[in-house]
Amino acid sequence: WFRPHPFRFEPFWAKEESCIEVIRNLLYLCATKLKLQKVYKKLQKAYLGAISVTAWNHIRSLEKERDRFIWLEEEYRKQRSRAEWLKGGDKNTSFFSSKSLTA
Repeated sequence: WFRPHPFRFEPFWAKEESCIEVIRNLLYLCATKLKLQKVYKKLQKAYLGAISVTAWNHIRSLEKERDRFIWLEEEYRKQRSRAEWLKGGDKNTSFFSSKSLTA
């Protein structure tokens, strides 16, 4: 798995003229990102707080129902493909051998 390596400052970088400017820019970007994260969290709390508990429960029940229908469709398709396979096999025994050779 890809994991970012920890930052390590190399002393020879300090000898570069642009080092201070690069550090300033990075610090500015980090500070800006932190401020934006705080604003984002406040907006998220305000938005999520506006949704009632009843609405959240309804959303969760709809998600469960959706997942159930997805599962049912998958089961239907599995059974349907199995039935088609068996039907084809009943008509022609070479059907089974060709399927077993490709599997």
